[in-house]
Amino acid sequence: MTHDDQKRIFQLKFFPDGFPAANASRRRQIRKSFDQALKQKPSEWVLVVPANLTPGERDFLSTLRKGNRVKVSWIDRAELNDLMARHPDLEGYFVRDQLREAAKDYNVEPAILANGLRDLGHRMLRLKTAADTLDPDWTIEPSMVRGQVNYAVVAKHPRAAEDSPIAVSFEGTFGPAHQELGESVMRSLGFGTSEVIKIPADVVKRVKFRGPEWLKTVDEKGEIAWRPAEESPHKGEPVELQFMSPDASVLSSWEGTVEHIGSASRGWSVEASFGGAMKIRFLFPKDNGTECTIDYNFNIKGLHPRAALELLNLHTELNSLPAAAIAIQGKEIVRWRNPEQRPGSGTRDFSRGPSLSRRSRSRTDSHTAEIRDPRKYDWRGADNPPLGPTALGRQMLVLP
Repeated sequence: MTHDDQKRIFQLKFFPDGFPAANASRRRQIRKSFDQALKQKPSEWVLVVPANLTPGERDFLSTLRKGNRVKVSWIDRAELNDLMARHPDLEGYFVRDQLREAAKDYNVEPAILANGLRDLGHRMLRLKTAADTLDPDWTIEPSMVRGQVNYAVVAKHPRAAEDSPIAVSFEGTFGPAHQELGESVMRSLGFGTSEVIKIPADVVKRVKFRGPEWLKTVDEKGEIAWRPAEESPHKGEPVELQFMSPDASVLSSWEGTVEHIGSASRGWSVEASFGGAMKIRFLFPKDNGTECTIDYNFNIKGLHPRAALELLNLHTELNSLPAAAIAIQGKEIVRWRNPEQRPGSGTRDFSRGPSLSRRSRSRTDSHTAEIRDPRKYDWRGADNPPLGPTALGRQMLVLP
């Protein structure tokens, strides 16, 4: 083995009983191997032997160095045992053939993965089957990344959260660097948005789970993550965004596609795309007459001029028209009013520039326009909004 221009030669001799002076043949074999190694001009020669060397045997090895500049050392059984203890996977590799024969004798070949990946897959499926018996409403999907085991708690059916609720509470510190993360957490837990949330371990101070007995833990620490367990059942359905005058006359209508619909403790979320390049997220509280929030962004890079102009017009109407409504499959589910617009306000020319709130951020150049505009509006909802099951019932929790 060569490392940093230093050549080390390891000489393996299977002498379980050592090489005492009485066994001259073994010592001649060792000396012959040493002389052969010297031709390679090593910086060190190491004898590896599965026996605990006696003082006399060590003295013999020391005499090999006389008249040579090479370093002579050895690894005996004691050191080999220590190395195997530190690297059990290597020990298992080297004794695998012996285990395979023993497994055949006892008819337990799958236990040592005698057939490789096929046996590994079968064992994982059996563990999954066992995990399914833990609870009638929830199951566990474990995974391992770089030696860390993660557990995903997944609902077996849509009513799992109602029949066997799971609650997660944690204490954490969101600093200035985690402002956007904190807002994402509030949107996900409050309105059931489609965002994938990952709270890093340095933020989490304490975690407590309440639910089935097998899930209960206290004072656990580590990363917490969750995401929707499956796509919204309304994904892909047509959505209509209507802008209206103060007397409820429809001034314009825009057709889009539902990306996600969710609900949680504070209200509902509707996420839709328009023109393939604008994403709009509506957050509506459960209480009528309270404030709702609209976030949107778009990118006109690469769009046909006509399509880009249509998106700019939609952006203008979002900021200027006094009232709007959302309908899914022809049924109106939400209507809101822009308190910044006075009765009689109409569409403004986009060339005057959009009316952005103080919290908005924008970036515009000759190719791209991306605008995120969180705004608050008064709203009212239909009696029974078709917004699907609760968000917590559709979440997958990845536990530390």
